[in-house]
Amino acid sequence: MEKKRICKEIYVGLAIFALSLFIAFILIPNQIAVRSASSESSSITTRTFPLLATGLIGFSALIHSISYFFKYLKIKKTEEESESVPTKVNMRGEIKALLVFGLFLLYGILFDIFGFVISSLLVPPLVLFLLGSRNKYHYISIYVFNILIFLIFQFLLNIPLIR
Repeated sequence: MEKKRICKEIYVGLAIFALSLFIAFILIPNQIAVRSASSESSSITTRTFPLLATGLIGFSALIHSISYFFKYLKIKKTEEESESVPTKVNMRGEIKALLVFGLFLLYGILFDIFGFVISSLLVPPLVLFLLGSRNKYHYISIYVFNILIFLIFQFLLNIPLIR
């Protein structure tokens, strides 16, 4: 069972890496026109932040897949194939996962309607609560992170996040 989970992790990491390559080399060049951030010739353009974010996601996914590949090799070496007993499905965990997915969909809808600020104030604390986190520092860190993102976009990148 552990080998199957590790294989899934490898495939998901490779799929995210491939998706990031598609976004970086096809979507971003076709969808985002190149405009300089200032009137002078500059290396910061409208594509800089999307390419940086996509590159970081792709790099992280590749590192993830490589690390799980080494775990797979280690398990394959040490594990003898044996008959596995079917496991029971944890319905409570499955329902919780579906609710978290629903909250992410709600975040996307709220983001589209109200923008970053309102959606980020409401949905992430609900996700933490649903996942069972009662530590107040987790909630505080969400708000601090959202304030940092807001300040970076508003004042450093000059991209308004309030609708």
